[in-house]
Amino acid sequence: MKERIKQVREQNGLSLTRFADVLGLTVYAVSLYESGKREPSNAVLTSISKTFGVSFAWLKTGDGPMEDPMMDEAVSGK
Repeated sequence: MKERIKQVREQNGLSLTRFADVLGLTVYAVSLYESGKREPSNAVLTSISKTFGVSFAWLKTGDGPMEDPMMDEAVSGK
């Protein structure tokens, strides 16, 4: 999970500080998530998923595609 959180942050071109700010988290918390020293709660994973349009399942388990198809439908109105 730690690699996927970092991947989301880096693909969006965000520093650790900016990523934490966008999510309303502390830099310390995000650094713990990315180092694997702490597991984020489902609420944090949901926030990352919704904010950055990635699949919750992919973020949590690595299964399925990274992109959340529901986000595409919401944007396109389908």
